[in-house]
Amino acid sequence: MGEKSHGPPRQADGKPSYISPTSFETWKKDPVTYWMRYLAPPEMKIPRPPQTPQMAVGNVFDTHIKYHLASTVGRLDLSPTLLEDGVEAPMLGRRGSPDKYDQLVLYEGLRAYHAYKESPAMRTLLQQLTNIEITPADKAHLVNGVPIWGKLDLELFANGRRVVTDWKTSGAFAMNTPTVEPGYSFRYVQRIEDGRSIWVDEGPHARAIEPLEILSPRWATQIAMYAWMLGDGPGSEITGRIDKILLLDKDTVEVYVYRAQVGRDFQLQLLNELKLMWSKIMANEILPPELRDAPPELLLAMVDL
Repeated sequence: MGEKSHGPPRQADGKPSYISPTSFETWKKDPVTYWMRYLAPPEMKIPRPPQTPQMAVGNVFDTHIKYHLASTVGRLDLSPTLLEDGVEAPMLGRRGSPDKYDQLVLYEGLRAYHAYKESPAMRTLLQQLTNIEITPADKAHLVNGVPIWGKLDLELFANGRRVVTDWKTSGAFAMNTPTVEPGYSFRYVQRIEDGRSIWVDEGPHARAIEPLEILSPRWATQIAMYAWMLGDGPGSEITGRIDKILLLDKDTVEVYVYRAQVGRDFQLQLLNELKLMWSKIMANEILPPELRDAPPELLLAMVDL
């Protein structure tokens, strides 16, 4: 899920103390945007993008599902302010607010939560659940000399093997029907018939046997980095599970379950890219040579906001 948490503290010189899946994807897409967001002097730094209503819906869902699962496994150490920590105050349903999203974010997040809790996806998850929200908030993990950090949602074990799990929500406030990534293993559709909720299993996608990096390189990056944080070495057998909750009209919710391997070659290539990125951060070489003395106005004009 999108996270509001900022992770471990920065280094004494102000440089980041870790690489997260999000910051890595930012660097790969545009080094200038990465530099302006993470490395620029305070007077030049661009702020983090504001939380969107769609992101807030995801964090409402995330909060409630974690409380529910924490009680299931007997964990009592989740923060009592998890909702407030994850959802920016303007999204928390202020009474009388003229902003319609204030009133609808909680509703949509809870709609996703209640539907998912009753879905077949939840039943299979509970059969394998071992731990939730295990990421230390103040310490990065060293992987071949590269400190990485991220907010892992869930750790499962199926047939003795770890399954790194993450939730996604989509569809809230969408003008058009959202696209769904190919390769899902299960598609569960909720319908209301005669006032009663039923779930229909519409089976796997034709590409369900493909590795996760083919289906979604972004998801594969996230799952691989989380698995390394848990102790799996780069190049080891890594299985990821992504549960995507799709909110459609008021009577329809769909849950897509993706379960796929992250290939060895992809992991080793990812590790090499992370090493390169970290070396550039340490050497102040994130920006290409021709831009290191560029005026702030030029850099800002190049940023992918």
